[in-house]
Amino acid sequence: MSSSSRQNISVLYERTIAGRDRAKKENNSSASQSVLGPSGVLSQSNFHKRVSNYKTGQQNFTMRRFGTEITNTSSASVLHHEAVKKTNGLKNKFLDKQLPLGKREGLKSNCSKAAPFAQQNWAKTIAKNAPDDIEMEEEQEIEEVKMCEEDKEEKLVQDTKEIKAQRRKAILKELEVCDLLDLRNPQYVAEYSTSIYNNMKGEEDTFLIDKDFLVETEIEERHRRRLVEWLSEVHNKFRLLPETFFITCKLVDLSIQKFGVKKSNLQLLSLGALLISTKYEEIYPPSVRQMLKVAANETIKKEDVLEMEYKILRTLDFGVTFPTPLRFLERLKKLVNADDHIFNLAHYIAQYSLLYIKFQTIKPSLVACGAIYLAMKSIKGRAPWNITYVKSTGYKEKAVRQVAERLCELMNSAESKALKSKFSSSKHMEVANLPISMG
Repeated sequence: MSSSSRQNISVLYERTIAGRDRAKKENNSSASQSVLGPSGVLSQSNFHKRVSNYKTGQQNFTMRRFGTEITNTSSASVLHHEAVKKTNGLKNKFLDKQLPLGKREGLKSNCSKAAPFAQQNWAKTIAKNAPDDIEMEEEQEIEEVKMCEEDKEEKLVQDTKEIKAQRRKAILKELEVCDLLDLRNPQYVAEYSTSIYNNMKGEEDTFLIDKDFLVETEIEERHRRRLVEWLSEVHNKFRLLPETFFITCKLVDLSIQKFGVKKSNLQLLSLGALLISTKYEEIYPPSVRQMLKVAANETIKKEDVLEMEYKILRTLDFGVTFPTPLRFLERLKKLVNADDHIFNLAHYIAQYSLLYIKFQTIKPSLVACGAIYLAMKSIKGRAPWNITYVKSTGYKEKAVRQVAERLCELMNSAESKALKSKFSSSKHMEVANLPISMG
């Protein structure tokens, strides 16, 4: 029962008492008998009858106690009887709690014979206290529902924590020691390092270059080698990231293999590939005008570079995300616990391998393993390739050693002025001046 209904009942009761007083003063026994009982006291039946008439006479009856709102008078009168039954049940429940057994039975059977003071107290108790008891029961039910929901949420949170803990344990079992140390820094995403490495290895075969991809073109291997050296100079002049150089060379080889290029358009192809790689890798890529200024070729226009860029992207279906030896070197540096000296030398060897086509037909991960193996041999005189390295890289020492020997032969026979000047600087710890051998 809402507070407004309770207030209306109290007002009705007060008006009834006032009517009784007026009836006594006016000695109007007929009016008094219609409201009061034979003893001149407001009876329980007459009181509830008046309350019932007041409720059913409302134009807009709202029953909130039983969870339903009704604005139609006819439907309200139908459901009013059910409401009265439930209210009487709650009233009896209240009486059972408040009164002893003997007094309760006597009050129910001899209500009409009770004293006026007892009648008035009973009516006031029912009007004021019973609804409060009903509301308390409803509040208890709501609290119980809330507690059940909170228990379910706590259980769900606990289950989620247990699942995360189990998953974390499973991940930690597969991680290397170097990855366990990086778990404190979330930017390293150490828990996904093994998955990332395996995913890069799975994409290598898709982007491998055929060893005969220059046969049907008028481009020779010496032309390609000269182009790579020029790209190294441009890369050094613009101070681009190391990965940009690897991506540019890969885009050139893939484009030649896909649609072929004339020898006269080889520089145009390299500018288009450089424009794509800088946009992909650099934060502030150089403009086309700056590239044309460095190229110093008046026959190449800005529109030609943009058209070549569009042609490369359409031919490769925008597939410019591929693994390079540098990304594998960064992973191997942690696995073998190499210092910056060894890493810079391995980086120098990996960039040197871009000059020759025979190393573009080998998987980049194997080239990176051979480069770091040769760098450790050259600086430390030994390169232990234990079971942990075999498990992490997927290559046995025999395969890695064969690639390292081929790289060592290349480094001692060929020479690139652009690459040597780049890695002779203090930025790369002057590793180009170190002797390279298999020890």
